[in-house]
Amino acid sequence: MNTGPDSSPAASLHRSNDAWGAFFMNAFGFIQFFKDVIAAGVAEKTGKDVQLGRVNWHADSWHIYGSDLAEAEGRFFNRLETTTFTERTYNFHDEFIQQMYLEEEAGILAKIDEYTKKYEAQDVT
Repeated sequence: MNTGPDSSPAASLHRSNDAWGAFFMNAFGFIQFFKDVIAAGVAEKTGKDVQLGRVNWHADSWHIYGSDLAEAEGRFFNRLETTTFTERTYNFHDEFIQQMYLEEEAGILAKIDEYTKKYEAQDVT
């Protein structure tokens, strides 16, 4: 088993990502899966508290589609020369980021549920 720097369990993911348009929801979905399916399942079977560890995300293809390029340039790439790495990134363990994530989690899950119901009602085969 892999471990993070604090010896907590760590997972590594390898996949292709739409870096601008879909990465956040991809990452959110995997975190929810790890929490609601994997950690909850292990906790249920063992009777022990199971906490999420570190996730290392490796992209085989980290790409931005042409239709998103102008926005990405304006909001990110054009700022590379004038901002530090720290100014352009967020630490998930930061108290403010954790609070924002927890506040938004229910809303995001509701949107996912709404989207699922909408497309389940349609015959997409």
